[in-house]
Amino acid sequence: SIKLYNDQNQEIILGYHKDTFNYTINVAATTSRVKLQTILDDQFAKITTGADSLGFITLNEAGRNTIIEIYSTSESGVKSKVYQITIVRGSYRTSASISSLQVKLSNGDYINLNPTFQSNVYQYTLRIDDMYTFIEIDAQAALNGESFIGGLKTYKQRVDLNSGETKTIEITVIAEDGITVNKYIIRVQRANNNAPKIPNWAAAPMSINLG
Repeated sequence: SIKLYNDQNQEIILGYHKDTFNYTINVAATTSRVKLQTILDDQFAKITTGADSLGFITLNEAGRNTIIEIYSTSESGVKSKVYQITIVRGSYRTSASISSLQVKLSNGDYINLNPTFQSNVYQYTLRIDDMYTFIEIDAQAALNGESFIGGLKTYKQRVDLNSGETKTIEITVIAEDGITVNKYIIRVQRANNNAPKIPNWAAAPMSINLG
């Protein structure tokens, strides 16, 4: 029998049958090698797979196929039929987006962004009351191979603000290809209830007697 595993030791379903000699398997771009496990009926036969000493076969670069040929040679030198497995390695995806973006106030309540979050909208504004001293940002990478800086799938950040302060937060999302990047920008302003107020006399109408 023939079994295939990825480099995380997870089995790749081949559907092996001894009378089927050609197989095609699709793997993700992130799969750089596969491990081959073979069991022979003839314990004295020699198996040829092209694998290294640990049983791994390094695949061609993402977007290219790798053809593996497997056959056995009996003790008397007779070669068996050749089993051929074509490994179709996908291309790295270029999507760089997030699936959710939430902002929580310092009292635990959530606040809506302006405009409402959409994965294809990259700039937002937010104004919070002076009673809130910080916000917490929580974002989730989409399920197309994206990640944040450091390879993380979840982005969390606490942003402290002084009264009247404005801060700009940039959330960088990296596509599976490691090249394509998008940035989501949130500009948040905290109100200032202690700002100088216009005195009543300044706002009142004035009359001037010019004699």
